[in-house]
Amino acid sequence: MSQARKAAHLKLKNSPPPASRENNDIELNDKLKIDFTYDYSEDIKAAQTQAEMNISSKWFFVIWDTELNNLWNRFYNSADQQTKKKILEEQRNWIAMKEEVTL
Repeated sequence: MSQARKAAHLKLKNSPPPASRENNDIELNDKLKIDFTYDYSEDIKAAQTQAEMNISSKWFFVIWDTELNNLWNRFYNSADQQTKKKILEEQRNWIAMKEEVTL
């Protein structure tokens, strides 16, 4: 991954976050800015150092976590109360099972 490409897509900012953001950008507490319109797949494949792999992992985490939250919000806004209750109960059961198995 070239330094120029990293600089173009990892914009570290010293200024405070703007009052409003475009839908395709997200700014994290550590000031990592991810462009949701950019295809990071080639950068991720080219990662060779641990730092580059860590950055790639962060991209994937933020992108998919954001997508999951967007899907959840769309579901939650459209589902009836009984369905929401059932899904939340199943989600809590899955989390409890996952934590029991992994501890």
